[in-house]
Amino acid sequence: MTVSPAITHPRQTISFGISAAALGSVGAALFFLPILGIAIAAAGLSMGVVGVVRGRRAGVSEFRWSVIGCLVCLSAIMAGLIIAYAPIGELPGRAVPTEFRQTPHRPYVAPPARPS
Repeated sequence: MTVSPAITHPRQTISFGISAAALGSVGAALFFLPILGIAIAAAGLSMGVVGVVRGRRAGVSEFRWSVIGCLVCLSAIMAGLIIAYAPIGELPGRAVPTEFRQTPHRPYVAPPARPS
């Protein structure tokens, strides 16, 4: 069974894993900006999946970085999705409190004018 030397080199598998972990960390740091955080973490997840597939295909046991990168990217994507779809209805409304509303049976009285 001949395997191409480009696939069996463990350094290439590790480089995919490290880049996945780095992009996942950046995506996790940007979780409060879901547009950026999810996109960067998705790119890292694709790098991690490529690293896992190449590591499994070549029989290299050093694809731990790729698995860690996939896990970090998945957690960053989940955090971004939670922030993106957080319930907005839980925020307080802009209604005037009842103690500051004008009573209906009393007319509005303007403040006195400034003497000039």
